[in-house]
Amino acid sequence: MKKLVVGLVVAVVIFVVGLMVLRSALRYVPQPAANEEPSLVNNMANRVKSATDDAGQWSTMTLQDSIKDFSSYLPVIKEAGFEVSEIRVEMSLIPSISAIFEQTKVLTEAEQKRILKQHEGKRVLSYVLQSLFKAYGTSLGQFKLEGVEIVISIPPSTTLLISPISADEKPGDGEHATTKPAERKIGH
Repeated sequence: MKKLVVGLVVAVVIFVVGLMVLRSALRYVPQPAANEEPSLVNNMANRVKSATDDAGQWSTMTLQDSIKDFSSYLPVIKEAGFEVSEIRVEMSLIPSISAIFEQTKVLTEAEQKRILKQHEGKRVLSYVLQSLFKAYGTSLGQFKLEGVEIVISIPPSTTLLISPISADEKPGDGEHATTKPAERKIGH
């Protein structure tokens, strides 16, 4: 978990440094003399400069809050039978955090309902848990579920990472046509 938090902090630092470099580069755009009318380039440069200042502050604050919230969800996600194998951070006007989850244990429907009930007021966590339970509870026919990628952004999204079942595997082997949690590897 410490590695994930350190990685996220590094991503935020890289983004802020990038904004500082862009802002510094914009200082070198020639400014018009007092009696000249500003050029289109200068107007655009000033707008970009202003937008990067505002976006940088808003985006960084929003992302830091999102990382803090997401980190606090990790123990619950683990309790629910999942682990995070990878986290991606996208820095933009609407920042996003995406995570790839793998199932480590299968819970009963009653256990799933209990966890969802305990955290029903936390919309993002509830979305993540409901998406994971639904994805890993779905029969995929001739395909097996390798992992689930969930993007926390506006709008949030869920992507199932699936692959064909090989000839030596039977449809329905494992939990809901997935490989067994200990054997599952996600490849890119």
